[in-house]
Amino acid sequence: MKLFTTLIATAVSVAAVAISAPAHALVFTQWNFNNSNLTPNIGTGTATNAGGTSTSFFGGTSSDTGSPNQAWSTTAYPGQNTGNKTAGAQFATSTVGYQNIIVTWDQRNSATASLYGQFQYSTDGNTFVDFGAPFVDGGNNTFKINNTVNLSSIIGVNNNSNFAFRLVSAFDPNTGNTSYTPTSGAIYASAGTRRFDLVTANGDAIAVPFDTPGGATIPTVGSLVALGAMIKVRKTIASKIANPVTSAVS
Repeated sequence: MKLFTTLIATAVSVAAVAISAPAHALVFTQWNFNNSNLTPNIGTGTATNAGGTSTSFFGGTSSDTGSPNQAWSTTAYPGQNTGNKTAGAQFATSTVGYQNIIVTWDQRNSATASLYGQFQYSTDGNTFVDFGAPFVDGGNNTFKINNTVNLSSIIGVNNNSNFAFRLVSAFDPNTGNTSYTPTSGAIYASAGTRRFDLVTANGDAIAVPFDTPGGATIPTVGSLVALGAMIKVRKTIASKIANPVTSAVS
């Protein structure tokens, strides 16, 4: 029994070390649009037009080494002074099993598209909330690489099957949030295009608890060590019962 208790304590210690080690973000969903559709190339999820935009596919970012290299282009945005933060691209993917969610993407704007965009997230798949302020999210006829939004402070998006987010056009905050500023030049137009590529959701895997036969709940790494130790102890005990050791008494 003493040996068994020692082995369990050791397993728990190993698990504690595993938990304290730094986690590494894992890509659980990604859209690269190289098949000229809105199906993720990694994981599962949906991508849809938001606010009446329309879809086409054109050349993608240089960050994408796939072939053919395509990106999702959206147009038919609201007219000037209307529809602030309502139109663009919407994505939904489950974060079950993940926490500390980070979203990244590359984006290219045409000259007449809105210079500013807004990132929004949802924990129920329907109601979207602004995250941060509007920002310059796309390059002028060239891709702005690796836009990054870190949602690790939003606990509600962790381990959530209804997680969704939107990339929408926004009024210029420097003009009192009343009008769109074009990406380049003097004219904003609803026919301007905003093109997205390598839209990626990352997260840290959440440790899964494991109930040991003794009733204690320890993380998976520790539980596997403990389980192996228990099996070894049981085999040792069974062996001693089957082959008892006798001592000669003089």
